[in-house]
Amino acid sequence: MTSQKNKELELCSGYEHVSYQQPSRVFDYRFKESLEAQLDLGEYRPFATHICTSDFMFQLSVFKYLFKNYRTFQEDLDKLKNYLITWEKCITGHQTKSGTHCYNHSFRDLMERSFKLIKLKISKLENFTSKDFIDLEKSLNYGRLWNELQSTITKTFYAHLTIFPKWLNINPPNEPRRGTCAECKEFDIIGPPVPRFIGLSAFFMPYETKLPNGVTVPEGILLHEAAGAFHELHEHAHAYLHEKKKGHQHPKCDWIEEGISDWAAIQILKPRSKERSFYIEVYDFWIILNSMDSAARKKLIQCWCIEPEQFRWQKFVSDMRKYLKDHKVQFRSKLAWKPNESCDCELNIEKYFY
Repeated sequence: MTSQKNKELELCSGYEHVSYQQPSRVFDYRFKESLEAQLDLGEYRPFATHICTSDFMFQLSVFKYLFKNYRTFQEDLDKLKNYLITWEKCITGHQTKSGTHCYNHSFRDLMERSFKLIKLKISKLENFTSKDFIDLEKSLNYGRLWNELQSTITKTFYAHLTIFPKWLNINPPNEPRRGTCAECKEFDIIGPPVPRFIGLSAFFMPYETKLPNGVTVPEGILLHEAAGAFHELHEHAHAYLHEKKKGHQHPKCDWIEEGISDWAAIQILKPRSKERSFYIEVYDFWIILNSMDSAARKKLIQCWCIEPEQFRWQKFVSDMRKYLKDHKVQFRSKLAWKPNESCDCELNIEKYFY
């Protein structure tokens, strides 16, 4: 994988050697057999599930995504500023078009107030330095401000359409229904924002460890106290996948890993609807798995765990993201995906094998 490709496709670069990952003690899990049947990778040895507080999960989230990661968040801030400039130009460009939301004076006022608030939050984040990112407490402060910014951006775009997960501790007040940018038929300049919240509903830890502040992180599935069966099953799918990764340099690619885990949880629990992942884009990659026939999907999952070097993962994800982005833009006003959601894409996975 070249450095140029890595820049074009974040979260799908580099490799990791996965060591022997099985629980130190096996626990019962009610969906053990279901996972084995769905992913077809042999026996699963379940890890323990630990119910964790919101504060603990936020600390873990900051440590995982933000701690010592100054450069990435500075790059994301720059992307947000450019996105905001384009968004403001879009509002201005449509304000003279009768029949659009932007033609309405009260709508433009609402957007302007939101833009000012977004810029204020960005300026606060810009005061942090790289040294602050090696201090866990300062990183936690940054994380809280960062989530406030993501919340403001998302509420500005989706308004009444937005439902925030309980584990984010964000409870927007009830607002009267009004036009939103998500519903604007003229809104073709940019697609919907893809905020990245710092927050974990659940997390798989294959071994016990400690955070820099001495807090112990136990082995197993760490489940937010406000999360439910879906998030727990998603992480058990991760654990199952990791148990089957042995003796190879495995690609680091969140789209594949998260896509398989979400797809398995949806197939087993069969929820009436699936919360839209405009929070972290990689969590919608299960739609690509849904768009494949069963034989191709099985081959892809087994290749991911057993013979990952046989497949051009980055090229596959790069191509599939284009289909997924088009799908999300086409249906940007949807609040939730249906469990059988799929996109209109050509999926011949054979061309990605070496």
